[in-house]
Amino acid sequence: MRIIKTKAKSIYTKSGIPGVDWVINQYVGCQFGCKYCYAKFLCRWKPYGEWGTWVEVKTNA
Repeated sequence: MRIIKTKAKSIYTKSGIPGVDWVINQYVGCQFGCKYCYAKFLCRWKPYGEWGTWVEVKTNA
């Protein structure tokens, strides 16, 4: 498990979920890497490797 520390520009993220305007995500990534995970697409924008092997922690969140 690789842990990457980063500083976020903002802890608020505009949501695409119906009925939810904003979300707070202190982390990006996962330690489990489930095959059925809806969030696996996030590794497209991160150069850290395979989903389930890293977590990016927003230290100022």
